[in-house]
Amino acid sequence: MKKITIEISQDTYDLLKDQIEEKENKLKEETKKKFKIKNNIGEVIYESEKTTYKEVIEEAISSEANLSEANLREANLSGANLSEANLCGANLRRADLCGADLREANLSGADLRGADYNGEKLDKKPIQLSGLKYYIFITKEQIKIGCKLHKVSEWDKFTDKEILVMDGKEGLVWWKKYKKFILDANKLHKEE
Repeated sequence: MKKITIEISQDTYDLLKDQIEEKENKLKEETKKKFKIKNNIGEVIYESEKTTYKEVIEEAISSEANLSEANLREANLSGANLSEANLCGANLRRADLCGADLREANLSGADLRGADYNGEKLDKKPIQLSGLKYYIFITKEQIKIGCKLHKVSEWDKFTDKEILVMDGKEGLVWWKKYKKFILDANKLHKEE
């Protein structure tokens, strides 16, 4: 096979090079993976170039996107900041919520069956209490008060000294006032 050499001017070379680079960049842009969050009927409700559910959800929340009815089934949201997210009616079945911050998240109507919340497989919606000094999140097996998450049996057995170490005198006074209410809420939640 014979090689053919074509001579072109520097201007033509630069123009061809620019056109090739432009087409390559356009192709890269078009093929960039877009992460889409769809609602429960398949409509795209949020799109991002982030690569994990956690990153996309946190970006969506910070941009105040409405994630109600979002289909997040089996999503890995471990450690995600979901505080104040509108997840009303969201499908979170079998999602990994270990270490997720759910303070003030609207979970009304959300499907949490089988979701993993710090080792507990949820089979019903948790109780969420706000408006007190601490945000409270109650499941069958665990209670999170503020940033402290413990099994119900541990909360029930904590001594005054242990509570004092956790949050000082103010925290102890608060705990003595609300302990029975919180533990009773957990018992009612289990029975429901």
